Amino acid sequence: MKKTNKILALVLVLVMVFTMLPVMTASAANIPAGTVLYLVPSANWNQSNARFAAYFFGNGEAWVSMTKVAGESNLYQVTVPSGSWTNVIFCRMNPSASANNWNNKWNQTSDLTYNGTSNCYTVKEGTWDKGGGTWSTYGSACAHTNVGAAATCTTAQVCLDCGDPVANALGHTYNSAHLCTRCNEQAAFTVAGSGAHLGTEWDTGNTANDMTYADGVYTKVYTNVAAGSYLLKVVRDHDWGTAYPEQDKAYTVATAGSTVTVTLKGTTVTIDVTVPHTHTWSDATCTEAQKCECGETQGDALGHEFVKGLCTRCEAVDPDYVPHVNALVVGETNKIVVSGDTLNDYGLPIEWVLFTAEESAHYSFVGDNGALAFIFTAEFGLVSATGAANLEAGAYLICLGNGLAGEFNVAVTKEAWVNTLALGENKILITDALDNGYGYYIVWVPFEVTEKDNYSFGGENLAVLVFDAAYQQVTTTELEVGTYNICVAFATPATTGVATVKVEKTTPPAVEEDPALVLGDNTVVIDGSQTNLAGNAVAWYTFTPETAGTYTLACEELTVYILNAKNMADVNAYIGNGGVAELEAGVTYYVLVGRDGVKGEFTVNVSVGGEVVEKNTLAVGDNHYVITDALIAAKAEYLYLTIEEAGTYVFTGGNPMKIYVWTVAVEDLEGGALSTTTPFVWNVDVMLGEGANGVAPTFEVTFDKAGTYWVGFNYDFVGEDREFDINIALKPAVEQPEGGEEGGEDVVDPQPQPEMTLIQKIIAWLMDLINKLLAMFKK
Repeated sequence: MKKTNKILALVLVLVMVFTMLPVMTASAANIPAGTVLYLVPSANWNQSNARFAAYFFGNGEAWVSMTKVAGESNLYQVTVPSGSWTNVIFCRMNPSASANNWNNKWNQTSDLTYNGTSNCYTVKEGTWDKGGGTWSTYGSACAHTNVGAAATCTTAQVCLDCGDPVANALGHTYNSAHLCTRCNEQAAFTVAGSGAHLGTEWDTGNTANDMTYADGVYTKVYTNVAAGSYLLKVVRDHDWGTAYPEQDKAYTVATAGSTVTVTLKGTTVTIDVTVPHTHTWSDATCTEAQKCECGETQGDALGHEFVKGLCTRCEAVDPDYVPHVNALVVGETNKIVVSGDTLNDYGLPIEWVLFTAEESAHYSFVGDNGALAFIFTAEFGLVSATGAANLEAGAYLICLGNGLAGEFNVAVTKEAWVNTLALGENKILITDALDNGYGYYIVWVPFEVTEKDNYSFGGENLAVLVFDAAYQQVTTTELEVGTYNICVAFATPATTGVATVKVEKTTPPAVEEDPALVLGDNTVVIDGSQTNLAGNAVAWYTFTPETAGTYTLACEELTVYILNAKNMADVNAYIGNGGVAELEAGVTYYVLVGRDGVKGEFTVNVSVGGEVVEKNTLAVGDNHYVITDALIAAKAEYLYLTIEEAGTYVFTGGNPMKIYVWTVAVEDLEGGALSTTTPFVWNVDVMLGEGANGVAPTFEVTFDKAGTYWVGFNYDFVGEDREFDINIALKPAVEQPEGGEEGGEDVVDPQPQPEMTLIQKIIAWLMDLINKLLAMFKK
């Protein structure tokens, strides 16, 4: 009985559906075959000689090319083909391809419906794709009795009831003075001709050659014209339709630098060439410059030559003269008087002048007439015999002289401190312009090694690290010939000032083997003799397993890392970033221990067995990851990401992590390791401040090829575990606009598939209902 009721219910539903179907489908609004639809393209759509077509869909689909309406300058029509259509899309097409399809489409409207009366669609100005538009009625039966203002030279007369144009713009009617007799507008004229003179060749659109109008005459003046023979015409309204004279006007410039004046009066074009004036200059005086009879001047007045307040040329008296006081001022030329009262060890007159350096910088003292400047400290210690040196802020004595008593000028200039390193003691200025991310200000100083040897770099309260030309840290004292980058910082955070760095050749240190760890408990010592890249105390050990297996190196107080090479700067060396790794028998591995720079004795337990946690990989899709403390050298975690398909990938999540994605595949890395020149993308935009703490929650990375890539994570919460979720997804490809239009959108949406018609929706709903009812019989 229960099954019979279900069958009866199915029958009743089917009867109801098929009874309602004719009623429901009859309400669908179709576009009748034979209807004529019109399109008014926007200025954007009219570019690049585009053609136009209409795409009809609903019960099937059809493409039809559009044709221009006779007598209309910007109106196109199409006749609706046979069929049952519910929608139309007007399309801007590639003129070089005759077939109508989506591949040859440049731009399109949205899916449009027809209301039965409004038959003309106008594309909204300034838009390209789906930018909106309006329907109106074209070719209506309106009697056009309610018309607007009469047509003008530039505006047509329009019916106010239907919007149809009643009369076209009249166009200008110019008289012999080129004045429109209808609207009183003065015509515009432009010179077009030889490009060697006018800039562009026979170009009617070059506004730089537009003429000016005054009192019935159009004029254009060109100065400093090169010698040569030229041709020109004068055209009206930037078009060849009206041009004077009938034959090209020829003219010759015999003297370079001449002035050419072009005039148009009525229909007559006149060209006047004036050669440049030759100046005759007078002599300059103390108060007047050289002057020509034409009124032009050149040069400057000689200026008074005062000696002790009196001009030697014209005997003028200097009203500002005061007795001279020797002083040195930065940025000025200082007059120094050598009295002759003080002599040097060679019996030559000199003068001692006090100079105060307001800030640490590079100062130069340059004197005229062979004057020399020696720089001494306030205690008469020689700083420089060349007149230039890096000076710390403070007082100095400058010894000046040119071998004779008298007056001479000394120019004092200040420039940025020049940091250089050479064997011996070097004064290095450390400012707050650059920091290492750990609160220490640093400077990079180049050092040239000309002889292979062992070198030491040191100074009181300083941290000095050696890097090669590629900014890879050098951990040995022996340096090959070449250029090295030396990183110098005070050992005290946020400290600036002048540091003394001593560079010496040294005996190579004895090579001490790192102590070895064994299975079980091991005592490790961190005494500060070894540091990581941040200057924090760490310790190196080795471990050589006797059998292959999964090994765990654990310490409650420290973070333990297992590396296959003793190189903190190489992320490829880290194979166990939590003290757990799959190790081979008989291979010696390096173990790095430390945490936040703590010192003392600690216990590290080494055990074998268990399962290796795959921490070093990411995959396309959703990822959940735990960072236990990050690399103590750089507060970062480095993972592999393997992608199967080249393209642009969207990284979402990870907040507040700073995510670095290197865009060079691991297999393409030079030497198999990252460097400071390896290109990368990161999700931190401090300037824009996107997201929490300046971290953008979503960003895009483009991979040019399939392969394995490095992803790095960085955070500032040292000493605690961090978890995050991140999704990596391939961004769908998008179509690019064609035709090269300026102002067009960079990316357009993919062509949407036409929506299902009402009858198609009903059939889909019906099939779903039948499937659900049939499923009842299985219960």
